[in-house]
Amino acid sequence: MMELQPNADEIIDIQGPADETLFWHLKGWLVRDHEDAIQQRLDELWEHYKEVQDERLLALVGALCIEASLDNLLSRFAPQYDVLLDNVDVPFSVKIGIARALSLIPSKILNSCDLVRGIRNDFAHNLGVSQFRELERKRLDKLGPYVRLFNTRERDGEDWPALYRDMIGFTAAELTAYALQIEALRDYLGTEEFRRHFKDHAEQSSG
Repeated sequence: MMELQPNADEIIDIQGPADETLFWHLKGWLVRDHEDAIQQRLDELWEHYKEVQDERLLALVGALCIEASLDNLLSRFAPQYDVLLDNVDVPFSVKIGIARALSLIPSKILNSCDLVRGIRNDFAHNLGVSQFRELERKRLDKLGPYVRLFNTRERDGEDWPALYRDMIGFTAAELTAYALQIEALRDYLGTEEFRRHFKDHAEQSSG
């Protein structure tokens, strides 16, 4: 199980630089209110890759979990996003680009998505790559530092599959939690209260 409330040395750093994006940290009350739903989602994803031993399969399944988590996040903000996916083949790279353009969540999360996508592509498009140690060193050298951005527990820096598995878990957790915060924003934008406040703000600004 991917724990939402881990031990002290498993705490996930969910913050990004202040004011870099619309949301740069999570609201604790929102996470608490949806803790069970978040945990259930993470457990469902964890089931897909927790016991995968083949390293190519781990890379592919892990990337699918992250892409699905990113789809979930984008659909919470854009009500017609799922319709878009039904009618257009949107590459993983474009989905990451959309999320970057919206500037909704810390860039370190999307940087991790990019690294996962790159590793997935290396395995998917090169028959000569069947293990992580066969990847380009420049790709492998990013795994440890990227994982440490989320969690500082000491890890074996050469255990690439374990590092990748951890990065999938941490990235999925952040995407899942931020998706709820984005959904709360989207719901608020549709309320009469928001329309009234926006009207008042616009009138004060133009006055």
